[in-house]
This record gives sequence, C-alpha cells and structure tokens, in this order.
Amino acid sequence: KDYLKAKKVVRCMPNLPLEIGKGITVWTDSGLNEEEKKIVKEILSSIGEDVYVEKEEFIDIGTSLSGSGPAYVFLFLKSMSDAGVYLGLPREISEKLSEETVIGSVLLKRELKKTYGELIDMVSSPGGTTVEALLKLEEGGFKSTLMKAIIAAYKKSKDLRR
Repeated sequence: KDYLKAKKVVRCMPNLPLEIGKGITVWTDSGLNEEEKKIVKEILSSIGEDVYVEKEEFIDIGTSLSGSGPAYVFLFLKSMSDAGVYLGLPREISEKLSEETVIGSVLLKRELKKTYGELIDMVSSPGGTTVEALLKLEEGGFKSTLMKAIIAAYKKSKDLRR
C-alpha cells in the first residue's frame, strides 16, 4: 500500500491450476469497502476457487501452501511414477495410476469428510504393504521434510514482500 501510494489494494496469490479453472487464489485487501470486496470475489471466483483472509501475513502462508503447492504435488507424482517405472511398469501406466490415485484420494477426502489420519488408517492393514511404505516414509523424514520446505517457502515469501 505504501509502496504503491494507494489507498486501496488487493493482494492475491493464484496457483497454476487456475489455467484450467481448477485452482485457487488466496487474497486480502487494504481499504476496500464491502461492495468492492464483493466485486473482487466475483472476479476471482470466475476463474476458480478463492479464499479471503483477514491478515496479509496469511497470503505468505497461502503462497507456501497453494502458490508453490503444485510443484510439491508434481514432485510427489513424479516420485511415485518413477518408482513404478523402476519396478517395471511402462511410464504411461505408472503416471495414470499415480495421477488417478491422487485425484481419487482428494475426492474421497471431500466426500467422506474424514481427517487425513482416519483416511490413512482406512488404507493401512496391520502388517501390510501400506504400513511398510509409511514406515519407510517416516524413516526418511517425509512429513518433516515437506513441512520444513513449506515453512522455508513461507519465510521466502515474507522476505520478498518486504
């Protein structure tokens, strides 16, 4: 606001899937009245989902989650697909299995309205393949590494804002 010498500012962070109408934009404002906010929301929601946040610092968090998030998902999918190829599947089949698994998992989460932990438990059989794989992911620091990466992206976003 000060840099632009403007009384009214909208700050937003869209993500790449908006290119196909499936993304999300996190946004906030400074100085807009309710009617102006409504107009901004109409514009943003016409190209995908939108989330309004009260605090500008939440934009930096949103940047680290959804702005950068597609890259994390693509890396995850590439890793899954590469493992399938390593084990002998053709690339096309490995990519399809990986992609449909992620898409279906997100849709299942939304439909069942269960926590991530509950859904993990639904997939995990005692002594089974999923539990074995989850153990290896934990041993490799998967969750903490991903969380640290998102925190680093948040800090970088804050630095870039200054």
